[in-house]
Amino acid sequence: MSIIYKFFILVALLTGALFASPSAAATDPCFESKNQASVNCRKYNYDTINGYFRDHANIEHKVIIKRVLAKNTGQLLHANYDFEVQCHVGLDCSTSDAMSESALWAFRNAIVENRLYQIFYHACDPSRELCCDESACQVPAAVGEQQDTPPAVQRKNPRDRREDRTLEKIESVTNIMDNVARNSRNAFDFKEEVITEVVLDMPTFAYTELSSGSYTLCKLQSSGRCDRINGRLLDSVDSGYAEFSHELGQDTNKQLHDFLWEFFVTERQMTCSQTMRCNANLCTVTMQCQAR
Repeated sequence: MSIIYKFFILVALLTGALFASPSAAATDPCFESKNQASVNCRKYNYDTINGYFRDHANIEHKVIIKRVLAKNTGQLLHANYDFEVQCHVGLDCSTSDAMSESALWAFRNAIVENRLYQIFYHACDPSRELCCDESACQVPAAVGEQQDTPPAVQRKNPRDRREDRTLEKIESVTNIMDNVARNSRNAFDFKEEVITEVVLDMPTFAYTELSSGSYTLCKLQSSGRCDRINGRLLDSVDSGYAEFSHELGQDTNKQLHDFLWEFFVTERQMTCSQTMRCNANLCTVTMQCQAR
């Protein structure tokens, strides 16, 4: 069973009223929709785009880029990078540090070689291309040939034809990240430079899908072990629910809350209510969400 590991990189140009200090950048206040009408946030635009890159084994990984742009110029000022990394034989996932280093280096190479891309899907057009379902295919009409009736056989899945388009650096990478990538000599050096020049949160949690919409969650340790968190995570098209308990302290509870908020609110655009408590040694997080 493959495991998707998630980790986050926060990159900011520390200029202007919004990004006047590292702490202000780290809290990323304007990405909270409730704050975007405030005086400090009105001059910026906010969006999220999905980028993709391949490692040395040609395995595809995803990076979710949450951007803050200057409203008047469109310049990329700030970006959060949320990685979804597929562990495989060719990627060093022996420890969380090694996994981050390997994935970051693949991301670095994609930046330098301009290989970040987006994915778009197009419905099959039976008047121009071969369209198939599970049982048969419809040959397109020859050039100049008229068809009296539409082709009877079409693909049932509307996402038939995939198109990869280059994601330009000016759209996806801040100047500071580009400079760090170009000045790094190897994977370890790049990771160290990112930690020094950028704010890097190392992998915290990994989730594994048990069945459709049901996940287990574990906390990654520096040894590479992933310790199971007691509870459940349920996700469907219309709703989501999470309930976890542990004895790992308030800091871990806050990290767990932030992970779940990212999972439901940021990525799935749900509206959530939540509680978070620590009594003696026992800490709990619950989150109940509905599609907007």
